[in-house]
Amino acid sequence: MKNRKSNLLLFFTLFLVFSLSQAFAEEAGKVTLMANINANNTKNDMQISVVNLDTKEVVQKEEVSTNFFSSLSINSRYMVYFKKTGHPAMRMIVDTHTKNIANYRIHFSINLINLTSNLETGISIPVGTLLFDDVSSNFILQPSASSNCNRVAITSAGIDNGIVKF
Repeated sequence: MKNRKSNLLLFFTLFLVFSLSQAFAEEAGKVTLMANINANNTKNDMQISVVNLDTKEVVQKEEVSTNFFSSLSINSRYMVYFKKTGHPAMRMIVDTHTKNIANYRIHFSINLINLTSNLETGISIPVGTLLFDDVSSNFILQPSASSNCNRVAITSAGIDNGIVKF
């Protein structure tokens, strides 16, 4: 009887340790994108899609009004595609490769200028690449060489401390 209790206790302890390690492994290594949309978006018609460039899978697609959130796995590449009626579409590459496995947050703003003419051309403007900079140990926006549109700006980036501010 005593041996059975010891075995049950050992099994429970191993199960608990395994469960906690799995939970930690799932939580470690995320990049959370938090975006403010600076535009007259009264129609709430901005569509944002996130595509995993490694698997070519659309991992998120939604219509947003003022804020956008996305949680991305670390050490992957994504394309974030922004589309709004009356505005040229924009795309941004997010490269989550880092030397340190941690949870990061990137807060950025999307500036859509109110236009009087319809500039939907069927092509998208590359706004740049969000990538980890080893020197600053933060994510930075490397602007696209072909575009000086200044429509995306990082307002803060760093290791996630659990506090989300807008």
